[in-house]
Amino acid sequence: MNITHGHSDGYFEEKKLQAKQGKASGKDKTVVHIIPHSHDDVGWLKTLDQYFWGLREDIQRANVYLIIDSAITELTLNPERRYTEVEMAFFMRWWEQQDDAKKETVRNLVNEGRLEIVNAGWSMNDEACPYYTQIIDNMMIGHRFLKEELGVATNVGWHLDPFGHSSANAALFEDMGFDAFFYSRLDYQDKAKRLEEKSMEYIWRPFDKDSSAEIFTHAMFDHYYPPPGFCWATSSCHYYDDPIVNNEKLKTHNYKERIAEMYEWLAHMRDHYRTGNLLIPMGTDFSYKNAHKIYINTDRLIKYFNEEYDDFELVYSTPSQYVKAVHDSGVAIPLKYGDQFPYAEREFSYWTGYFTSRAVSKGNIRQLERHSSNFNKHWTQAILNEKVSKDQKIKLLGLSQEALRVLGVMQHHDAVTGTEKQ
Repeated sequence: MNITHGHSDGYFEEKKLQAKQGKASGKDKTVVHIIPHSHDDVGWLKTLDQYFWGLREDIQRANVYLIIDSAITELTLNPERRYTEVEMAFFMRWWEQQDDAKKETVRNLVNEGRLEIVNAGWSMNDEACPYYTQIIDNMMIGHRFLKEELGVATNVGWHLDPFGHSSANAALFEDMGFDAFFYSRLDYQDKAKRLEEKSMEYIWRPFDKDSSAEIFTHAMFDHYYPPPGFCWATSSCHYYDDPIVNNEKLKTHNYKERIAEMYEWLAHMRDHYRTGNLLIPMGTDFSYKNAHKIYINTDRLIKYFNEEYDDFELVYSTPSQYVKAVHDSGVAIPLKYGDQFPYAEREFSYWTGYFTSRAVSKGNIRQLERHSSNFNKHWTQAILNEKVSKDQKIKLLGLSQEALRVLGVMQHHDAVTGTEKQ
C-alpha cells in the first residue's frame, strides 16, 4: 500500500526511525482508539427481518443475529476487547432470543464498559425528512427498552450514515443528555477545509452563538471504515484484505509489513487532529458475522504495532472512552454554528433529491404518526378516567408500542428518505 498524501519520500522513514529510537515522549505519544462496530441498516437492500435472520443472502450477505451473538462471544474471551452496538430494533430481537444467563453476561459487559450501546434509537434516523416528534419517539422507544432491560442510558450520538446533519437533530440530542455526536458524511469541501485546519472535531452550537445548547462533535477521517488494507469482515468489505501472519517460519509471514502500513496511515492522520487521540472505526456495513476473524487480527495488530513503535499506542476503545480522552487532553477545539445541509460527496453530487422523493411514502409515514399520536392521547385519557380494565390497558399499550416501533423503522435513514429498495 502506497500512502504519501503529499509528503516527501523520506517523511515516513524519518517518523519510523524516530519511533524505533524511542524519541517520542509520553507527552508526544498519540493514542489510537480502535472502535469495533457494525453499521446495521434497519432496512436497505433487504427488510429488517431478512437482515436480522440472514434471509435472502443472494441479495446481501448479512445476518445481524450472528453479528451480535458473535461479537458478544468474542468479548467474553478477552477482557481487553470492546464492541459498540447501535440499533435497538435489532438488539431487542436478539435479546428476546437469549436465556437469563446470557442476558446477565451482557449486563456485566455493559457495566464493565466492554460493550457500549450508543445512540440507541430504534433506528438511526434521517435528519432531514422526519418531523421532530418522530425523531423523539424513535429515540424514546429505544432508550426505554435499554433502561428497562439493562438499566443504563447512553450519552453518545452515533449517526455514521445519514446524508447530512441538521441543527434540530443536534439540539434534540443535546436535550436528551448526549455529550457527543459522531458522524461520517460531511460535504467534501467542508471536509477538505477541516482537515487542513485540524477542525474535524469541534463544539457544535446548533442555532446561534449565544445558545447554551452545544455538543462535542467528531467527523470520521475516512467514512466509518477501517484503514485501507485492514478490513477483515469479508462479507461486507468491497475487497479482501490479507490477515496478519505472525509465524516467521512461514514465507507468507507479513506482520512487519502490515504494521508499517498502519503506521503510514496513522502518521498522516495525526497531522489533521489536535488532541493526541485518533479514532479508528474497525467495522463497516454488517460486520462481525465472523467476529473471531476480525478480533484475532486486531489483537495481532495491536500487539506487534505497540512492540515496534513508541510514538503511537493502539488500544481497544469505545466512543465514550474516546470522548473522555479528548476532554482530558485539555486541548481547545473550535466552535461551529448552523446545520450541515446539503451534503455533497463530490462536485455536482448533492444529496438533495431524497428531501422530496417517494412523496406517497413520506405522506403515509406522517399519516401513521398522526394516527398513533391521537390513539395514544385517547387511550391515555381512558386510563386516567379508569374506563378500561387491566387487561385492556396491557392490550392498548402493546398496540401503541407496535405502532411506535413501525414508525421507528420508517425513520431510518434509508426508509423515510426513499433510498432503500421497495
